[in-house]
Amino acid sequence: MSQKWYQKASVQTALVSGVFLLVGISIPYVFKVPKLKEAVSRLQRETSDKTARIQELEIELTPFRTLAIKEYSRSDAETLRRLAETMVGLRKDYSEALATVTSLQTELESLQAKMAPRSLTLEQQSSLQDRLKAFSGQRFTVLTYQDDQETLSLSNMIYRVLLSSGWSYVNTRQFLGFFLITGVEVGVAPSRAQDFGGAADALAFALSMQGIAASVKTEQEQDKTHPDLIVVRVGKKPSMSEGQPSK
Repeated sequence: MSQKWYQKASVQTALVSGVFLLVGISIPYVFKVPKLKEAVSRLQRETSDKTARIQELEIELTPFRTLAIKEYSRSDAETLRRLAETMVGLRKDYSEALATVTSLQTELESLQAKMAPRSLTLEQQSSLQDRLKAFSGQRFTVLTYQDDQETLSLSNMIYRVLLSSGWSYVNTRQFLGFFLITGVEVGVAPSRAQDFGGAADALAFALSMQGIAASVKTEQEQDKTHPDLIVVRVGKKPSMSEGQPSK
């Protein structure tokens, strides 16, 4: 009888340990990248601990299954059944934790992409060239903010792509300054819209396809300043709240 009492106590002890040591996971859901990274890291550690504990309990449970079949009374078998149900609950907690980790990691990657500077990979630049070579010889200039490294870098990439596509650069010695532009504006003078519209549309569309927010702008002022050019104005990166795509 003492041996059976000890075996029964072991089962109950395992049950209590499983219930109190492995409880639900609570993860703060935040949107700031540093805190989100910390939350993901902590949840991954907790998930790993749960996995290890589940494996330990499964190992501990193996001899009890055998003994329950051979020697236990119905009361002991019921205790073992409750322990098995607890194990099922722990597995569910683990699955939910894993799904939460995956969701947070996806959100983190999305936030990082939105915060990253706009850029064009070599493959994307090659794709742009393929689209724009049809307008080889088109005269253009590029304007941007001189005090913003992000816009300068993107401007240089667009400049190189257009040159490689056979477009003809004209240095107007101008830059953007006292007014705010977001995204890339492809400017065309109304008087030349019929002549340059196809090239301007192709450039804006090609940039948009690569995740760079861009649009065609037709303004009367350009008839006075640069009617014979497509003026590419590389503005500030659109804010996250504007919902513009970025690279």
